[in-house]
Amino acid sequence: MISSLKNLIYRTLCLGPISCLIDRLIKCDVPTSNGWVRIPGQTDARTKCLLLFGLYENPERTLIRKHLPRHIDCIELGSSIGVVSNVISKRLEPGRFLTMVEALPGNVELLMFNTEKMRKKRPSRVICRAISSGAASVNFQISESHRGGSIHGTCETSINLPAVTLDELTVDSPRFSLVMDIEGAEHEVVESSDLSRCECLIVEVHGTPQQAREFISKAEGTGLDMIDRKHSVFVFVRNKETP
Repeated sequence: MISSLKNLIYRTLCLGPISCLIDRLIKCDVPTSNGWVRIPGQTDARTKCLLLFGLYENPERTLIRKHLPRHIDCIELGSSIGVVSNVISKRLEPGRFLTMVEALPGNVELLMFNTEKMRKKRPSRVICRAISSGAASVNFQISESHRGGSIHGTCETSINLPAVTLDELTVDSPRFSLVMDIEGAEHEVVESSDLSRCECLIVEVHGTPQQAREFISKAEGTGLDMIDRKHSVFVFVRNKETP
């Protein structure tokens, strides 16, 4: 019953006539409960509505508020325009470091703008790189809306971007939490990275149900236990019995 009601609310607010009106009214800045968010000019009506009504990346934000450790530095892969980044920052204790990694230069400009106030208060860094399993650069496929992309896919538009590995990002980290939304590349990251110092992993898993099960198996093989999920977003924490 609750799911049906949520679905009705979503369709009414984000897919109907209301969304068309909002699309005309909102061009580059969206008012949200966390302040104004600047968006790319090509942003579609649905995304504008999701931001406006507080539904944007809701499963990920909910699980971050519930499970992300407060006392450990965090790395976010696929920071996009910074909406989830600000949620992570509010969860962390003062003094904890946040690393935000985003591949698309256009998104990085918006990420810097949308996290400006947060970065003045929190030790942090923004890295404009794609994530790879070892290559110095990757061929990055860009979505039709130019709001995001992936190293996978067959989009008509692609660019070659400099890349970094998770191990390079964590070389000086004794412990860290990891938040990932990287459009399918999460499978390669888990396979190619040293996650022995990762205490918490919150990840949106893309692909089929079978691919999701395979990802869970890979993550648990590193000593992480799955403790929660919301739709396609999963939470794993370090098994304390793992040496």
